[in-house]
Formats: sequence, C-alpha cells, structure tokens
Amino acid sequence: MKNIKQLCSIVLACPALCLAAPAPSFGLSSQSAIYDKSHETITFTMNFLEVPDFGKVNNRGQYYAFQYFVNPDSPGDYDSIIRGGELAYSGDKLIIRESHGGTGPVPDPNAGGWGVARGKVDYSLEGKVFSFTVPVGMVSDHGAAFSYRLVVYEDVYKVSDGVYHVSGVPEPGSGTLMLGGLAVVGLAFKRRLSPVVPSAQA
Repeated sequence: MKNIKQLCSIVLACPALCLAAPAPSFGLSSQSAIYDKSHETITFTMNFLEVPDFGKVNNRGQYYAFQYFVNPDSPGDYDSIIRGGELAYSGDKLIIRESHGGTGPVPDPNAGGWGVARGKVDYSLEGKVFSFTVPVGMVSDHGAAFSYRLVVYEDVYKVSDGVYHVSGVPEPGSGTLMLGGLAVVGLAFKRRLSPVVPSAQA
C-alpha cells in the first residue's frame, strides 16, 4: 500500500513527464522544390532526421513513407500525387499518380486508392537526403508556379505535414516590367543626348 501511495505522488508531481508522448525519430529537417526553367523541370529535395529505410514494411504497409499533394487548393482534386509510399514495391522508380481513378485502368493494389500513374522518375537517396527531378508537366497541370503539401509518415502516423511553394519561378510579368524599365532608361538617355533646338522667339 505504501508503494502505491508513493507511485501516485510521483504521478501527481510530474504529470507532463508521465503523459508526454515520445518525440518521433523520423521526420523532416528541411525540404525544397526548385524550378529549372532551361529544362522545364523541378528538383524536389528532402533532408530527413535519420536515414530512411523505404524497404521496411509491416502488416500496415511501408513503414517509412512520404507523399506530395500537388496544388492542394482543391482537396481531393490535386494535379498529382507523388507516391513515396510505393518505393518498397516499385523498385528503383518513384511513381507520380493521378489524384482520382478517372476512366483509365484500375491501378495496382499498392496505389493507396489513388489513380493511374502519370509517370515514373529516378530518385537518389544519399544518407539522409532524398531527391528527384521531374518534368513540370508530369506533376502539374498549371505550370511551375504551384504549391504542394508534403506529408511524412512513420508506421502510418504523420510526423511532418506542411504546405510549401516551388522556388525559382519568375514572378508573373517580371520580364515585361524589366523590358519596360529598360525602355524608360533608354528614352531618358536619348533625351540627354538630343541637341537643344533654339526657340523661334529667342
């Protein structure tokens, strides 16, 4: 009985210690998506907190996984889904899928309920850094200036969830504004060099 009372006093004295959930060991340290205009591609990069083992599976599926939702402004009708939850089954390729089934063939059982494949790309995993490059048209129906939601999972539980934007995309109309600015500078320079014609009344 004395031991039980001591245990209860410890629990009451430090409820935060007793109820706090352990911090996840897997998650994102940083991420990026950079647009390359010369090749019309986007390079996605994720830096994880620990080296991921995407080949690890259990009875719920792939243990470590991630998923990109491209253009998440209309939930359920994304431009594409980048499926990091199929790496254990897809070999050395990363699969990009439609967000809905559409009228195409029934996707394979590892698709997670998402649509048919829009394409597959190579990826690189070097230590904690995972990266891949995709053509803009493979992931987006609205050009390179898009946002995306990135979710990272550990054993089906979310350990990271955020919305980000592709970087390196020129602002709309920036080229026109630059040309306009150059024209104004050129006109001012021309006026400085133009000879002054005396007035007829001088």
